[in-house]
Amino acid sequence: MIVVYSDRFYKHLDKIIDTTVLNRAENAIEKFKSANTLRDIPNIKPMEGYAGFYRHRFGDWRIGFSLETDDSIILLKIGHRSEFYKYFPKNYA
Repeated sequence: MIVVYSDRFYKHLDKIIDTTVLNRAENAIEKFKSANTLRDIPNIKPMEGYAGFYRHRFGDWRIGFSLETDDSIILLKIGHRSEFYKYFPKNYA
């Protein structure tokens, strides 16, 4: 899959201090890149009420993204679950 990063995603990523979380996020992004379809990526769920928006869960952290085409996604947000759902996807739709 083709993975595109939004400017907001970089800002959210820069705020993460914990190196363990950063390593796990990097592994998740590598899974996105090596996958052929969304079905190849574990822990993906569509966001209810927002067509084309999905989240990937790794531990207590989430990566929010949208499906651009069948083979490309845009990473929009990364955050802890306690604040992730307050803003995603309603502020990105």
